[in-house]
Amino acid sequence: MKFYDQFGGKYWKAADLTEPRLLTISRFEREAMMGNTADQKWVLYFEEDRRGLVLNQTNAEAIRTAYGDDSRESIGQRLVLFPTNTELQGRTVECIRVRKPEGPPSAEDIPY
Repeated sequence: MKFYDQFGGKYWKAADLTEPRLLTISRFEREAMMGNTADQKWVLYFEEDRRGLVLNQTNAEAIRTAYGDDSRESIGQRLVLFPTNTELQGRTVECIRVRKPEGPPSAEDIPY
């Protein structure tokens, strides 16, 4: 049993994803991390899940490239979260990356 499975969390972690997940962007919020008002980051929230994704520069750029410079234009758009690895301080660590879904939307991708 993993502790985060029992207690959940406010934000997505790489360990939360074992396969890609298609989600709908609902909002962006600026939030203080760990209660430290000096350390504020943008957090992306989704319609299908209560957890937010703390945005790093790589993921923010992927969203900008997919949906444009104005973050408001990405609200309601679909986004794929997927697990991968990256280099951090000389070691390989798990991370979450985002991308625009490939191909035309399917019937299940179109909100009613």
